Amino acid sequence: MAKGGHYMTPAQFVIALHLIAGQPQTYQFKQAFWQHYDVTPQQILPTLLKQHLVQVSHDALVVLPQQTVAALKVVLRRQQLKISGRKAELVARLAAVTPDQWQADFPQGYYQVTPAGQTLLTCDTTSWWVHCHYFPGIIDFEQAKRQQLPAVGLSETACVAQLLTAANTAAQTQGDFAQQYLVQHLRFQAAWAAKQPGQSLLALLRCVDFELAGVSMCHTQQACQHALTPRSFDYRLTYYKVEAYYSQCFQQLMVQDNLDLTDILAAYATIQDELALPTILMQPAQRRQVLAWTLTQQGAQLATFYQELGRQTFQNKPV
Repeated sequence: MAKGGHYMTPAQFVIALHLIAGQPQTYQFKQAFWQHYDVTPQQILPTLLKQHLVQVSHDALVVLPQQTVAALKVVLRRQQLKISGRKAELVARLAAVTPDQWQADFPQGYYQVTPAGQTLLTCDTTSWWVHCHYFPGIIDFEQAKRQQLPAVGLSETACVAQLLTAANTAAQTQGDFAQQYLVQHLRFQAAWAAKQPGQSLLALLRCVDFELAGVSMCHTQQACQHALTPRSFDYRLTYYKVEAYYSQCFQQLMVQDNLDLTDILAAYATIQDELALPTILMQPAQRRQVLAWTLTQQGAQLATFYQELGRQTFQNKPV
């Protein structure tokens, strides 16, 4: 949608309704939606109300707890009620007053999805899956349209998997290594969130191979080669290592699935054969050794290895 415009796509309707339905205990629509989709409440809420997709409801037990203690005390004084005590006690006293009285002082309502709105939600689940996993150029509405994903019928896992597969195919065709790495990282995140340990491990190993091969940061092989500097071989500073977060996930998977280092390295060798990445930084065997040292917390070995690798790389080059 154009910035400042008033046209809302069906996807925006569906997502807005999902967000409203997901916050039944608040009295206002959260702001994240407006910022993400570049719309304002004045644009979308009147339309949803006019089409009877949402309604405004009033309930003391929902509205009153959102007020400050100072605001509650003002009305308690007006009602000649006791104003001391915790916020929950103040709310309870006001909630006991007749609705006309507290609604006059606290007119705010909260939005609820109507039966018609609920029906619309069941007609488009794909938009919600895309919203939940949104990543520009990889998981977004243009990609979903390009892949002709059905509006309904796909599970969350299947929807994300199809978009990631399409994005990975495009990145491979273009020879875009950084984009391929991003796809693998998103695959790992999706599998990890879905508690799929096998898929999590495979995606994690792919991420590590991109990093250790030296191709996770740049789009082309030539750019990756030019990006190497002496800093790339300082183990304290380098981007080209198994990140601490990845290492923790490996450790968790090993405990959870009763895997040992031999299992991990065997799976890694298979992944390396599958990816067949160019060697910018390390040979495949060196990458496996780095992973082994990382998972066994051999920091001194790693520091020495990176130092020697850097010396060999820049031996005949000016530093």
